Amino acid sequence: MKKFILLLTLIFPPSLGLAQNTHTLTATDFSFSPDTLYIQAGDTVDVIIGGYHGATEIDSIDWVNNIDNHNGGFDVGFGTGSPNTKFTIDSVGTYYNICGPHAGMGMKSIIIVESTNVSIHDLNLSQDVDIYPNPASKLITIQNSSSVKILNIKGEKLLEKNNLADFEEINISLLPQGVYFIMLDRSIQKLIIK
Repeated sequence: MKKFILLLTLIFPPSLGLAQNTHTLTATDFSFSPDTLYIQAGDTVDVIIGGYHGATEIDSIDWVNNIDNHNGGFDVGFGTGSPNTKFTIDSVGTYYNICGPHAGMGMKSIIIVESTNVSIHDLNLSQDVDIYPNPASKLITIQNSSSVKILNIKGEKLLEKNNLADFEEINISLLPQGVYFIMLDRSIQKLIIK
């Protein structure tokens, strides 16, 4: 019986039974909203274009340098009349998006595709947990949480600690400057390291 169930799992993966979602990425006023979109593998992204904007997938180095160099991934054309405003991403990873003519003005975003059933995007963005100072450079203090995970913008776990004290100090001095996500008891906040 176990072999039969294993065979069915291989033929019909559990992910095929999960409902896929459609997420909206809006391109207006020289920015994308949200600037970081969290989705599950197999989800659809619907890009709402306002004005003379587009959404083109590029490599991370081009994203950092504001270079409009399409890498062959998704490409939503300029203006509201574009017929291809929806695309689906099936592979886990980080996808970098830019509006070519306006990238130098900061019109870019990131789509992070996760494989787990619970995504960072679905977590409660509660501010009930205190993190201070934020921004920080050496130590942060966490209050009202029993666990902490620090993730980079790719969703990779850099630090994890459980059974925290009421006022737990966490050393972040080894992490480079940048923006991180800090997960605390099923809530998430942005952490800026300077």
